[in-house]
Amino acid sequence: MSWPRWRAIDYGYRNPTACLWLTVCPPDWRIDGLPGECERLIVYREMYERERTVPQLVQKINELSRGERYVRPPLIDPTVYNVN
Repeated sequence: MSWPRWRAIDYGYRNPTACLWLTVCPPDWRIDGLPGECERLIVYREMYERERTVPQLVQKINELSRGERYVRPPLIDPTVYNVN
């Protein structure tokens, strides 16, 4: 079974960078015996790092994502592109 996957990133240096790996399970899938009445967003992995540069974070996120396919590139807070 292949569920769609996404990554969402909120960048920070002093405050931690957060990266979440997300998927949506189909409506007929059951969680703990409960009927799958609707699709559910599931966070299946998370990472929090502080005082890391963007290249260091990219390396770690890529390592944790190895072998997985995603619907699109990561959803990321646009402040990561700020120069100052």
